[in-house]
Formats: sequence, C-alpha cells, structure tokens
Amino acid sequence: MFVRICEPSIFPRVEAMVQLKNLREAYTVIPEDWGPIYWPPLGRTSFAIVFRRPSNVPVMPTLKTKIQKVDTDTVIKSLLIPALKTLTLFERRKITHRAIRPDNVFESGIDGKIFIFGDCVSVPPAWGQSTIFETIESSMAPAMARGKGTIADDIYALGATMLFLGIGCCPVGGKNDKDLLRAKIEKGSFTALLGDEVVPGGLREPIRGMLSDDPSDRWTLDDLVQWTHGTLRRSARPIRDFKTDRPFKFREIEFRNTRMLAASFGRRWKEAAIEIRGKEFTTWTQRGLTDANLVDNIATAVETVGASDGELGDARLVSKICSYFDPEGPLRFRELVVMPDGIGYALANAVEQGNKPVIAIVTELIQKSIAFEWFEEKILYGRTDLTLEAKNFKRLQQFLRHSGPGYGIERVLYEMNPFLPCRSEMLKTAYVYSLRDLLPALDEIVAKTGQLPILVDRHIAAFIASRIGGSAESQLSALEHSTGASVSAKIGMTGLLARVQKEYPTQLVPHLTAWLADELASAATRFHSRSARKKVESLLDQAATTGNVMELHHILSNRNAIKKDERDSKQAKREYNEAVREIKRLESSEFQEEVKRTGWRIAATISVGISLLTTIAVFTW
Repeated sequence: MFVRICEPSIFPRVEAMVQLKNLREAYTVIPEDWGPIYWPPLGRTSFAIVFRRPSNVPVMPTLKTKIQKVDTDTVIKSLLIPALKTLTLFERRKITHRAIRPDNVFESGIDGKIFIFGDCVSVPPAWGQSTIFETIESSMAPAMARGKGTIADDIYALGATMLFLGIGCCPVGGKNDKDLLRAKIEKGSFTALLGDEVVPGGLREPIRGMLSDDPSDRWTLDDLVQWTHGTLRRSARPIRDFKTDRPFKFREIEFRNTRMLAASFGRRWKEAAIEIRGKEFTTWTQRGLTDANLVDNIATAVETVGASDGELGDARLVSKICSYFDPEGPLRFRELVVMPDGIGYALANAVEQGNKPVIAIVTELIQKSIAFEWFEEKILYGRTDLTLEAKNFKRLQQFLRHSGPGYGIERVLYEMNPFLPCRSEMLKTAYVYSLRDLLPALDEIVAKTGQLPILVDRHIAAFIASRIGGSAESQLSALEHSTGASVSAKIGMTGLLARVQKEYPTQLVPHLTAWLADELASAATRFHSRSARKKVESLLDQAATTGNVMELHHILSNRNAIKKDERDSKQAKREYNEAVREIKRLESSEFQEEVKRTGWRIAATISVGISLLTTIAVFTW
C-alpha cells in the first residue's frame, strides 16, 4: 500500500473514488480508502488516499526519458485492449480518468504483460496533464478550469501515450505549452506530436483517429474495439479548417486562424471589443471568412449586443465572437477562460486563493445568464450533451437572487462541487468534506477556544443547505434578512445544526451544545409569560449538558409552546386594554359629572319618598 496526502488547496475527486472503489475489474490504480487525517508536517488536517502500490515503475519515468520502443503487438495487447475495457467501465459510471500519460502508466504483474493506469483522483481532472495530452480546446483553459471532460478526452490522451511508447520517446517533451498549442492548431495534433518520428507499423490508423482534433470525427471506444477485432474503420477526415482567406491584424500580430484569434481576443477582451465594433473587422469578416453563416452570426451579434451596456456589453460580445470562431473551445468571458464543466473547479480555486475578481466574474456569468445563453447556443448547434449543464445553471441563478446566509455565491460553490470541503474560516485547519465531520469539528473548536468565532457563518450555512437531505428553507428564512446577531438568526442556525445531528444522531457534541445554550439564553425572552420563561431557562440548562443540539433547538422552536404563549399573551393584552379603558372611563370628567347628576337624582327621589312616608305617617296617626 501507499498513501497520498493531498495538498490543502487542491481538492481530490471524491466522486470518482466512490465509483472506482468497487471497480476492481478496471486496469487502473484503485483507491482502497480515504478521508481526513491529522498531518503533523502541516500541523493541520489533510485529505489522505490509500492505494495499492503498482508492482512496477512507470513505463516512461519522465516525458524527457528515452525508453526502448514498445512493439506494436505489446502496445495493442498490453495497453490498448486493457485500456478499452477500463474506459468502457468508466463511461458506464459517468466518470473519466483525465490523467493518462506515459509517466502515469505502470507495468503490472511479475511478467509486466499488462499496463495499468495510475492515480487519477488525488487532484482535480487534468490538473497534472501537460498540453501534450490535452485536446486543443482543453489546452486553452487553465489546469483548474478544464473540468472532468468526456471519454473522448481520455481517448485523445491514450492515443498520445500509445504514440510515445511506440516511438520510445516524447518528441515534444521540451516544448512549452504555448508553442505546442500553436503547432497543434496550425498542423493538427497528430503531426505536431509526431515531430520527425515515424509511427510504428500498424498503429498509424488508430492513433491518427484518436488524435483527431474534430471531436465528432475522433475515434470512439466502439471504433477502437472494432479495430482490435480486425474490422477496419474509415480513415480520419482531414481536420476542420479554421484558416482564413485573409489575415486579421490584432495587437500587431497577423492571424490566419480563427481559433488562434479567438484565444487572443479572449485574453485581451477590452481591446478586442473595440476592434470587433470597428469597420475594419466588419470588412475583414466579409472578405476573409468563407462561411456565410459565420459572417451572418457575427453581424447579428455586433448589432444586438449594444455598446450602451458598457463593459458588460463588450464582454458579452467578445464572448459570443470567440464562441463563433472556436466552436469547440472554452467559454471566454472577461478574464475567465473555462471549459463548460470546469466552472465549478475554477470557482473553488478562486475561493481558495481569495481571488475576488474571478469570484465576481463567475457570479456575473451565472447571474446575468451569460453561461446559460452560451450553453443554449451550443445546444442549438448539436451539443446535446450540454442540456443538463444549461438546466443546472438556470437553477443556480435562483441561489444568487437571495443575499442571506445559505444562498449567494457560497451556495453556488457547494452545489457545483458536491465533495468540496467547507471553506469557512473557522474550519480552515480541518477538512470537513462531509456533513458527518461538521459537528465534531465545531465541537472541537469550542473545546479548545471556549466558543465559535461566529455562529451564523455563510459558508457553513451554504454547506449544510447543499448537502442536507430535503429542504432547509424554514431555517434559512430566519437567516436571510439578518446580520446574524438577532436571536431568530441564531435559532435558525441552531436549527441547521440540529438537522445535521438528525442525520447522525449518535454524534453528541457537549462542548458545542453548552456554548449554544449560553449563546441562546436570551432567546427565553421571546416568551411573554414569566413562568414560561423560567421553564425555558430551566430546560436550556438541562439540555446544555446533554450534547444534543436537536433538543436545544426543540426547546426554542417548540411551536405548540410558542403558539400557547402567543394566545395567552394576546388574551392578557385584551384584558389589560379593557381594564385600562375602564379605568380611563371611571376617571374621566364626563363620568364624574354623570355620577353627580345621577346622585342628585337619587337623592331627590329618596327625599320625595321620605316626605311622602312622613306625610302618610302624620295623617295616619
């Protein structure tokens, strides 16, 4: 066995680990177990993954190492056929490898007759991949923003790996990424990677098909299976031509390829917006582009995306034009360049690095429907695989319409990264990637420091809301219009923690509960009845020692007790108001005058009565 300790700022692919653990028939290094551990060298909790160690060293120790050429039969039997079985299993589980390269392929077994893939889960997808093994479109995006991709990306990397093993070296191992990307765009990946070498006999056709730069023409798993069975497939078509009839000059550089121009526009979008709205660009599109539909789309975009929207309008326009020039390329918006399924990874990296400009761009990308419109346009042109992504971005918009804890960009962060650890400042030295770990981590903080720095924490609220089963709207509504200092907000946050404990009822957190009980002591004043307040205070004191957050929350949010208290309070108020009115009436001057007049009438009546009785008595006698 061996263990990999993940760097704190680079998050592993837990979702892929879950799938791989039971995929024993796959020819790849399998994660046996994983989870947070305390790592003394860093003085903090880090994520650890246990693997079974491959029996041999990598087939090619480094990309600059020359090895003995691997013969065609061995490449096919020992690498290609096991790889096809593995990638087929991956495709069924909707996962990708994204780390296929010669220095991550190992000989397996005593005789080394089978090659297996190495680790693909300890870093984000394609994080460690060189441009050599990435498609043109993926290479244009930063490593953290490439996304998990598709099996087509793995087929491309497998094709490059087969090529280098077959020729015994990597001819482009010393090239920088920028020059290599340009060479791929201008010459095609197959020619750019091959250099002056010769493809071993029998491998040219499949490798050329696997390295096709047109995703629709790249060989699929079925094509490769048929080829290994002896069924020949048609040769790959020539790569799609992105060349222009006339060059376009931008920043003193002449571009004769729309993909390269799109990449340059994306990097300098403010200058690009000025150029795109200029007459020279319009003239060039009409004379330099042969695709009439492309020319029409560009003209429509320039007309409809108004300059009156300021920077946002310019950024939208450049994003659209780049998308037209490079249909398979990444989404380019402002300073952000990202593959469709890499936005979540890019956001996670920005949050970790404290990169506020990128966080703001991703927020705008979702809030202003820019990402949704980008996906919708791609879907219209046949990218049906992006339909689910488009719906997801529409859903994410809803979270940005609320500003309270549990919503906002924090909620988007955790929704887009289902296994991302909670990024709350108070949990920085812990590694809470599951709700199971949250309460013990908070309890430990209180045990060490005597308190939590803050009870209502935006990251913790969003983390719980995105991970908890069912809706947490009732708890979040108490937080939305509050700074977190109000009693109702604190009770709402306690309710979220209680929901977590309900998921893991055996987790008792005595330190956290005692602190919460003290923090929420003022909540007893919510009750109007003195006896009810005393009862609540007594129950809080009892619950403080139990470690049961659910009981604590139940005491403070008992609807029956609250309703009864409200009914009694209203009844008392009515009786009090009636008494006040009666006292005022009795003390009023009008009442006093009326009483006097009534007294006089009564006195007069009594006097007359006495006179009559006296008169009768005199005459009777």
